[in-house]
Order: sequence, then C-alpha cells, then structure tokens
Amino acid sequence: MNAKSVFFRVVCYILIVTAISPVLGLMFKKQSYSPLITKYEEAYIPIYEEKSENKSSLEMGLINLVVNPVADYKSMTKQDIYELRKKYVAESLFKKNDYVPSEYVFGQIADKAPWYGLDYSGCISRVIGTKKVVQGPSEESRFVNNPNMLVGVISGSQNIEPDSAGCFDEKYWVIPSSFTYNPKIKTITAKYSWKYLGPMALVGINAKDLGYDYAFVSAVKNVNFKSVPNISTAVYQFRDFIHLGGTCRYKNGCNNASPYQSELAYSFSDFPASFTIKLWKNKPKDKNSLADINYVIIFE
Repeated sequence: MNAKSVFFRVVCYILIVTAISPVLGLMFKKQSYSPLITKYEEAYIPIYEEKSENKSSLEMGLINLVVNPVADYKSMTKQDIYELRKKYVAESLFKKNDYVPSEYVFGQIADKAPWYGLDYSGCISRVIGTKKVVQGPSEESRFVNNPNMLVGVISGSQNIEPDSAGCFDEKYWVIPSSFTYNPKIKTITAKYSWKYLGPMALVGINAKDLGYDYAFVSAVKNVNFKSVPNISTAVYQFRDFIHLGGTCRYKNGCNNASPYQSELAYSFSDFPASFTIKLWKNKPKDKNSLADINYVIIFE
C-alpha cells in the first residue's frame, strides 16, 4: 500500500468518527440524578437534577396545598360528615366525580356522638374519662378535612397536670406547617415544626379511603420504629377506620380512629427527621415496585 492510499484512508476515518461522535454521545450519555430533599439525604426520591437554590415553589414546579381547618363534629351525623368529606375531596388532588366515602373507613361513625377533642392533646392521657377528653375541635377532623394528607401523624401526650400550659399547646395537634405536591415525580411533601422525642404513629385513614391500601417506608432519618416487622421492613396494608370506641371512657364512647397498629408506631432519635413512603392502590410485586404516589414527611 503506497503512502497516498494510506493518507486517503486516514482522512476518511477521521471524517466518519467526527460525523458519528455526537450520536454516540447521546446514546451513552449518563443521566444525572439528585435527591428530592437535599437537606435530608436519607429520605429521597431520584429525580433529574434541578438546582433549587433561591427558587420559589412555583419555579420548582411545586403546587402549594391548602391545610384545611379542623372542626367540631359533635353535633354532626354520619351523613353530615360524608357530605363534608365529599366537599374536601372535590377540592383536593384526588377529586373525582364518583367519589363516595369508604364504608370500611367511615361507615361505623355514630351520629351526634362525642369525638376525641384536640384541646387537651398535650395531656390527653390525663383527661380520659372526663368531659375534657372531648373538648375542642374533633381529633379526626384534621384528617377527614384534609384528604391530601394521605399519611397523617399522631403523637403521644405528656404526663402533666391538665391545667398546665403544655396541655393546650397546639403543636400536639400535629398539623403540617407546609404542604406541597410535585406532579413531576408524583410526590406530596408534608413538613412539620416538631421537636418532641416521645411516641408517635402514622395514620392511614386518607390513604385507605382514597384507595391507597398498601405502603412501604423506603427511607428514614432519625426514626426508630417500635416493633418488627413494621412498615419499613415490608409492604404494609393499612387497617385504619373510624368508629364509636370506648377508650375515651366518656359516656357511651367517642368516635375515634382505630385499630392501634404497632407496625406504624415510632419515635425519634434526633432532628431533623424524615420518612419517604411509597403508596400503591394494588398490592405490589415487592417493596421495590414503582409507587403510584410518594409521600414524604419531614420534621424540622
């Protein structure tokens, strides 16, 4: 092969490589991922990288969700609460024309019966059996009135005298301080201003009613579950409902959430703390299955 022929082949090779290299680059380009919540590195859902410094919720594609006020249900019938529930669902992310409240979740509500109240949430264990246990807005109204709160939170109470200021501290109502939805990754994020290390539990009333029966906590930070197995060790099916129960020991009982689910009970080791929860309408193949929707809870 003469020098002229070699030169010609080298030139052709260079031209071909130059032409196809952009295509090869696109084919083998590595996508960049970053955590949803950069401050809470253990609670994240992979999303395409998007810097959020100094960006508003709107600029980040987040929808700010309204936290509806609590209410006193004591004078209401079950049908009244059904109508109220329909109203709030119609204003939520889960609006649908044929929505009917779940009979499993709400069907055992007693008409015009007492409800556990929120006024003495900070020391509720000290007022069991007295009129104070039903005073104030109804405890379950924070969930019934807020369908977007797919997984709610309840806390234990302090062992303090009922006339102590801590008894009336509204932080024990455990209501989100901010609430957003990211449609891009189907994720609701609820943030709480909370520094109490005592016993807590997750509540699946809304998830159960809206068809998200199954859940799995895929990541946590500074959270210790009470028992094993629990919602972070295996896919869990919510069992929450509201009925007329006797734990309040007041008159003929109070409408309240039940049953106690040890798999959902936990406490904190430090703050900030967080959960990432995957939710499914049908039982998934396993805990690694893609969620129908994600729910992130942050305590800071």
